[in-house]
Amino acid sequence: HLITATPAHSTPRVMACTLPGPAPACPMETCYVSEGDGHGMVFGLLSAFTVLGLLAVPYAKRVSGSMTAEFWYSARNSQDWWSIALSICATSCGAWLLYTPGEAAFLAGWWGVVGYSVAMMLAPLVMAGLAQKFRDQCPDNCNITDWVGWRYGRTAQVIVSLIFLYYMFIYLVSQLKTMGDMTVKFYGKPAEWGIVPVALFTMVYTMIGGLPASLITDWVQAVATVLCVLVICIALFADVSLTSDDWDRVSKGTDVGFDAFVALCFSIFGAEIFNLAFWQRVYAAKDERQLRIGFLVGGGMASSITFLFGLSGLLLKANDIRQNEACPREGSPISVPAFTFFEFLDLPGTTKFLRILVFLLAVCMIASCADSFQSAIASVVAKETKRANL
Repeated sequence: HLITATPAHSTPRVMACTLPGPAPACPMETCYVSEGDGHGMVFGLLSAFTVLGLLAVPYAKRVSGSMTAEFWYSARNSQDWWSIALSICATSCGAWLLYTPGEAAFLAGWWGVVGYSVAMMLAPLVMAGLAQKFRDQCPDNCNITDWVGWRYGRTAQVIVSLIFLYYMFIYLVSQLKTMGDMTVKFYGKPAEWGIVPVALFTMVYTMIGGLPASLITDWVQAVATVLCVLVICIALFADVSLTSDDWDRVSKGTDVGFDAFVALCFSIFGAEIFNLAFWQRVYAAKDERQLRIGFLVGGGMASSITFLFGLSGLLLKANDIRQNEACPREGSPISVPAFTFFEFLDLPGTTKFLRILVFLLAVCMIASCADSFQSAIASVVAKETKRANL
């Protein structure tokens, strides 16, 4: 701060900082994603995912001998652990990771970061230990709703199925809404330019290829997600500037933070353990060993990615404190905790390439969740249709 000269009997007066901040490394319009770039990435990625999804038909014929209706919605006993792991990772890592781990870090410090990371691992951990019992009791099922019918009767199955389908629909809508937000934020087009393509392309390849299509695209989407997150986090860690005092302020543990830790563990565990897409993969695993390893590795990958997003949130909050208490100021304060991660876009060293990576990451995560949720919803409906001989 600048201190003005004042009479000896008065206290110093702090003036508002008016000095200009440093120029960013990426100046003017060359920093940002153009409309052409945005459309090219959205339609290019979705087209590539669609081609991969369509390969599910020959893949299913090679694995099972034919693409039967049952294999279309269950891929029963066909997947190795690495396929299950990549699919669990892709299904877990939705676009909420751009918002909620950073928000948890901003509001709850280390407790929020650790709580979110642990919570992401809980459901895969429990399912790795217990899911085989569901396979043994009902080997011909394709989802948890079938087990509910076997254990508690047809009425309970119908009620639970309707609740889960509504839950998956809300999950799906939230991902599509986020895709619309990304097109508005990154290149200024209306939300429908993101929502409609993702909904249509994922619907087409899951309609043709079923669960195998979702699994095949998950392999690529999970690898792309991991690579994008690593590059973005390395750039973020290198670009933030903070002092030890700033870090102490954001990472200090509090009672509120511990409350958030407990709440996150319970809420996220409840959300993920009833994820129909997870239960599809229980029956898609080749055997118990492949199931256990796949869920543990996939859950570990999702938990690690969540931790990186949470740590990024802590660093960005500390950077935000420093830059808004310094003179000259270097940015505007974080006003919405859920948008903490997007402060990365305003760092001086964030280039157009890094902005493109963030956008590509968002498209991969949203598409991976959208196709998983669509195939999960379809599995319940298709099984009921087959049961009714329709």
